[in-house]
Amino acid sequence: RTCDYNMLLRDLLGFRLLVRASIVHWNAPLSRRFVAKSTKTPDAVLRRPKKPMGAFQLYFKEVYSHLTSSYPEMTMAELIQVVAEEYRSLDDTIRDAYKEEARYAMDEFKKAMEVYRTSLTFQDKKALADLQERKMKARQRRSRRAEKRALQLPKGPTRPFVLFANEYRKQEDLTGHLKGLPAVESAKEAAAAWKEMGNEEKQVYKDKFEDALQRYKQDVIAFKSIHKLSQNKPPGIAEMRSAFDFYVEEQLDAGIIISEGKLKSQVLTEAFSTWKLLSSAHQEVYIRKAKVDERRYEEEVADYYDSNIVD
Repeated sequence: RTCDYNMLLRDLLGFRLLVRASIVHWNAPLSRRFVAKSTKTPDAVLRRPKKPMGAFQLYFKEVYSHLTSSYPEMTMAELIQVVAEEYRSLDDTIRDAYKEEARYAMDEFKKAMEVYRTSLTFQDKKALADLQERKMKARQRRSRRAEKRALQLPKGPTRPFVLFANEYRKQEDLTGHLKGLPAVESAKEAAAAWKEMGNEEKQVYKDKFEDALQRYKQDVIAFKSIHKLSQNKPPGIAEMRSAFDFYVEEQLDAGIIISEGKLKSQVLTEAFSTWKLLSSAHQEVYIRKAKVDERRYEEEVADYYDSNIVD
């Protein structure tokens, strides 16, 4: 059997370079395999001189072992507070000695940094810039997640298969079948069991998903009402009211929610906490009212444009 050795050598060399440069995701389908970007710390970061400690840090390092043995029950915050009091009560000559040591270390650090900066190559600078960009994007992601948590955004409904997989995992955990298995393996078993299920059995989970989806849509409408995310409307026409708006009005009229001395946002937030606890059937009453008001709004908008826009 003949073999093209040049082609084989080229393929092997390319594979070696690929493995050395990155990670190949073999478990992914062929159409979705990709090469992961390397997150290895750049050599330029490892070579960077370490910033020296300040005067207080030098003193803290010196007394830390003695304090931890003397006060083992203290937390780190309490230890820092004790050491800070001791440092402030030191004689000026002793404190100046620590300051002088820290000043000398900082001067040496500045000299080392000048040498370090001059030694950076173009590849080093690019690697540092890429690292800085990754850190900035990570901070932005954390900030966005924190903002979403603070806003308490409505949580989307769980898909039918995920509902089944969660129940399957709980049932199998009771028998010990999936105990100790990785999450990927247990998910594969759940997927195989899902495929073997009949349409009637699957419909139970689909109905649960549809109920959760309708509740989620109403929660989103209520959330938008709280945070003033309504759309623009023609002048002279009352705003289209949501199911949540009708619910709030009813609660205020019945005196269940007191608006006196509260901001509107506080009233809406309080109403939203009870709105989420309503059953689907109870929410449906307000949804029907909202649909009637939606038709009213559409008719008034159509009449407005018919009477005010001339061809």
